Order: sequence, then structure tokens, then C-alpha cells
Amino acid sequence: MTVSDQQHVKPARRLRWSVMMTACIKVGSAGLTFLMFVFLARVLEPDAYGQFATMFSLGSFLGFFVLLGQHTRAIKRLSGWIEDNAVGLVRGLIVQSLSLVIVAAMALATCVGIVVVVLLALDRQDAVQMLLGALPFVLPFALSELCAAMFRAQGSIALALLPRDIVWRVMVVALCVPVIGAVPWLQAASALTTMLILSTGLLALTIAQGVLLAWRLPRGVWATPSEDLPRAFWADSAWLWTASLVGIMAGHLSVVFTSFNLPEAETGAFFAAGKIALLLQLPLVAVTLVAGPMLARDFARSDMAAMQNTCRTMMPLLAGASVVGLIIVCAAPGRLLSLFDPSFTVAVPALIVLTLTQLIAALCGAGTLVMIMSDNERTQTLVVGASELFGLVLIFVLAPMLGLLGAAIAALIGRTLGKVIAALFCFRRLGIDTTVFCLLQRPGTP
Repeated sequence: MTVSDQQHVKPARRLRWSVMMTACIKVGSAGLTFLMFVFLARVLEPDAYGQFATMFSLGSFLGFFVLLGQHTRAIKRLSGWIEDNAVGLVRGLIVQSLSLVIVAAMALATCVGIVVVVLLALDRQDAVQMLLGALPFVLPFALSELCAAMFRAQGSIALALLPRDIVWRVMVVALCVPVIGAVPWLQAASALTTMLILSTGLLALTIAQGVLLAWRLPRGVWATPSEDLPRAFWADSAWLWTASLVGIMAGHLSVVFTSFNLPEAETGAFFAAGKIALLLQLPLVAVTLVAGPMLARDFARSDMAAMQNTCRTMMPLLAGASVVGLIIVCAAPGRLLSLFDPSFTVAVPALIVLTLTQLIAALCGAGTLVMIMSDNERTQTLVVGASELFGLVLIFVLAPMLGLLGAAIAALIGRTLGKVIAALFCFRRLGIDTTVFCLLQRPGTP
């Protein structure tokens, strides 16, 4: 074994073990997520479930909106500052990030209030209900994401993921079980009531997670005055914010845009198909959670070989799990959709297309993550944002023509374009192959 190979053995092993632990949590989370949305579909009527799907998707997107990129900023900066014991900078970033998110959420609530007044004057009750259902979920979701990012920066993957990915979902499933079987008056719960319940539970868990985060920070953080952060961090945050919105834009807004073109019941079916297809994204999510801070540190050291080795270590997990998931989904797509509601089997063709989308994304690798962690978030934002926006616009063209299948094809085109272009950028500009073809290279070579 060469010296170069030996230098990358320990990081690769650490990545594999961390990914395995993260994958275990994410597998449990995926199962609970699936159960949560299945049980909610059983509690709500198909039309109400379609309304809930739109509210949940919009609320999640707005949650990322008010984050202002602070979760990605924390992952990029906190890990290094904690290692260097720069407690003043650590405190400054935490206080500033928390303040920015809360102020942004308050500003958003004010804007939504103004829009609601206008919509009421125009007698748009459906749009008012959608906004009012999405709004309570925004701040709990944003704070949960920020706390999780700060735990990840410390290397505490379990504490980052367990509260929302496991505990919150267990709570929702536990609430749904008696509703389905024994409490008839709750079976008629509206989408708005459901969103209020979910938001309250998530906020309570996030507060507890935040208290634990404050306790686990390095000694001296709260006794040390906050240091002024470099002015460049404001521009850094702006681009990280835009980049984070681009990364989740299509996944959430595709449901919202589909609701503008299709009936509520079909929107619910599209949402269910998307949640099933997202199971294939688990490997990519798992390695991203672990590899993000590692890639940022390696780039700060100008160690491109280590970054390539990290991408190479990811790929067998991504490709293998995604292929197996595709086979399982394609074997019984109708049965999977009928678990939500028997009428949702109308989305079988859309489910197949959405599953292929996730497989292609996995084979392209973590190109978008590499771009962000290598300070190319501006290029990543422009390239991926344009691709995803093109896919969203296509929904208005293809959904009226082809129904659910058209919405799924639009998602496939937008996602694939962004992933392919990101992989090409990493290969040509950084010399890093993030795709499945990186497995053909010898370990230790950039």
C-alpha cells in the first residue's frame, strides 16, 4: 500500500462507519415517514389529503426559505472553529444564525398576513386555507433544520437526526393509530388541523433539541463574548441560502405547482408517489449528511485526492441501494400506492418515472454537494436552479396534457439536467469525478 493510499484509509473507514450509522437512522426514518404519510392518508379523505400535501410541501419550502442558508453555513464553518476552539466565533455564528431565522420567520408571517387579506377580498378561500395551513409549520421546521446542522458540525449525527427523523414521526404515527380505528369524529379532521398538530409537536421537540445543543457546545462558548464575523460571511450566507433553496425547490414546489393544474385527489396521489420514490434517495441523504463537513475540511486543505476518495467511497452505497430500490418499487407500484388510498393507483406511471429520477440522481453522485463545499455555490445555484426551474415550468405544460405522468416527466427532466451538469462541472473544473464512473479509478488518485 502506498503512502497516498494509507493517508486515505482512516478517513474512508470513518466515512463508511458514519454512513452506516446514518443509514440505519435514515432507514428507520424512511419507514416511519412512509407509515406517517400512509396513516395520515387513511385519516384524511383523498381531497383533504391533497390539501394537506400542498400545505406540507409549501410549509417545508418556506421553512428552508427563512433559514437564509444558515444551516449550510453552520456545517461549513462550525466544525473547523470547534476544532480550533474558536469559541467566540462559534457563539457569534450561533447567535447570529438563530436571530436571522427568527426575524425572517416574523417577516414572512407579516407578508403572508397581507397576502391573506388580499386573497380574502378576492374570495380565494382555497388559497387562504393553503397559506394558513403552511405557515405554522415554517418556524418549527426551520429551527429543527438549524439545530440538526449544528449537531452535524460537531459530528453528532445521531443527535442531529433522531428528534425529527424518529421521535417526531413516532409521535405522529402514534396519534394516527387510534384515530383510524376508534375515534370517528377525528377521522373528519381537516388538513389545517393536521398541520397545526404536526407543527406543535415538532416545535416542542426542537426546543428540547436546542437545549441539548447548548449544553453540548464546547466549554466557554456562553462565557465568551461573541466575535464579529467577517463581512464576507453575509455574502456567503446569501449564496448558501439561494443554493439551499435550489436544492429543495423542485421536490416541494412540484407538488404545489401540480395542485394548480390537477384536482386535489390527484395532487395527493402525486405526493404519495413522490414519497415512495424518495425512499431511493436515502443513500444519497445519508452520505451527504456525513460527507459534507469532510468535503469542506478537505477543500480547505486543498486535498483534492481526499475529496475524490470520499466520492469514490460513497458510490457503491448510492448505486447499489438505488438499483435495489428501483427493482422493489417496480415490482409492486400499485400495491405501494394503494397503502395510502386505493384511488391513488392512478399514479403508477408517475411513480415509475419518479423512481427513475432518483436512480439517475444517485448514479450522478454528490456533485451539487461538492460544488457547495468547494466554494462554488454561486455556480451551483445558477446551474441547478435554472434546471429545476425549467422542470417546474414544464409542469404547467405537461400536466394539463398528460396528467400525473406529465408532472413526473417534468420532474425527471429538471432533476436530471441539474445533476448531470453539476457532475460535469466537478470533473472539468475540480478534477473530481462524482459519478458512478469514479469506481474505475484507483484509490488515492484525484
